[in-house]
Amino acid sequence: MNSTDSLLQQRIIDILKAEYPEQFISLQSVPYQGDISLFTLWFDNEAGLEKEWDKISGMIAAYYQASLTDQFTKWNIYVCYLCKTLISISLKYKIENDRFSSRKIILDNFSETINDLTLDHIIRTHITNKDLNFSADVSKARNAASTYDSSGIAWDLLKKVTLKPGKGNLKDTQDVLEQIEAKLTDENKKS
Repeated sequence: MNSTDSLLQQRIIDILKAEYPEQFISLQSVPYQGDISLFTLWFDNEAGLEKEWDKISGMIAAYYQASLTDQFTKWNIYVCYLCKTLISISLKYKIENDRFSSRKIILDNFSETINDLTLDHIIRTHITNKDLNFSADVSKARNAASTYDSSGIAWDLLKKVTLKPGKGNLKDTQDVLEQIEAKLTDENKKS
């Protein structure tokens, strides 16, 4: 990272902290095949997150991303929203699937102390995936592929619903996602 990048990082942090003086806000530069920027913000509840996430994303795009010159860095910006409370599936889906400017990560029911170790863990598990073990048993993979059946729990729920694009079906989508999550949670508890 050069001095121009450091000044740019300090500028966006100053802008965000001026707008949100009570928020925990951090920006880390992660070396990984180029520089990745990770913004981390803390919210006490879902209402605060729902109200502010889009504005924060826009501020990062306007005051930070637009000034970046390196293409890898420009298109590898992550915003991690930590929230003390549980976040609804529909809001998580909306934020994490928003493609404007950056990739978004939501960690809800978050009770850990935010420090360098916590941020490093977030980077390893949600960005670089350095926590994954990629040793695969090919024979197991072949057996799994040959025994695949689309009549699983999720499929049983999905085939009963007609989901169409648009905001009108948000409640239907949320209901189906919650049913799938509940069924899968029950299945995991049984096994």
